Amino acid sequence: MRKITLLFLVLLVALSACTSTAEPPSPAVPTLGETREVTAGGFSFQVPPDYAARVVEGKVDLSDSQGSLILHLYGEPADVGDQPFEQIVDSIVSEAMLRGNGVYEKSAVYAVTVGGIKGDGYNLSGTYFGAPFEGQAVIVPRKGGGFFFGMGLALGQGEQGRWQKEGKAVFQSILQTVQFTDKP
Repeated sequence: MRKITLLFLVLLVALSACTSTAEPPSPAVPTLGETREVTAGGFSFQVPPDYAARVVEGKVDLSDSQGSLILHLYGEPADVGDQPFEQIVDSIVSEAMLRGNGVYEKSAVYAVTVGGIKGDGYNLSGTYFGAPFEGQAVIVPRKGGGFFFGMGLALGQGEQGRWQKEGKAVFQSILQTVQFTDKP
């Protein structure tokens, strides 16, 4: 009886090893191209080669060739007073959602670092132009009371999980290249 019990335990361990799942591979870190200076926003960043970038004063809009990965960077060097950063994030994201007839939900705040400065991050989800999306918003304080804001969205359009597969890596890579001209 002991031999049968021992044999059963050995087979059970062997079967459990066969059914374990490997973690999915991390998305590849994208290659970035030229550095763009955004003088009015007080920062610079690197642009992914296959992305269109439009800079207007302190704001940058980026999108992939399909228009389904949308990134936004914004530097506000002016003092915003005592307005909480979460309120600023809600205001900017709400304004963007209005333009795209969208709605969003935001996660609890978590810590991020952009350009060596600690700030707040939020995961986002909802609908934008009728398509589901996932994304992220970040905000960090700036010298003189201003802020830097970044938002990345991956529109679903039948591509479930595109944010996790590609968009997040692109957004994080761009944020890692952000340099401020007015570090405190």
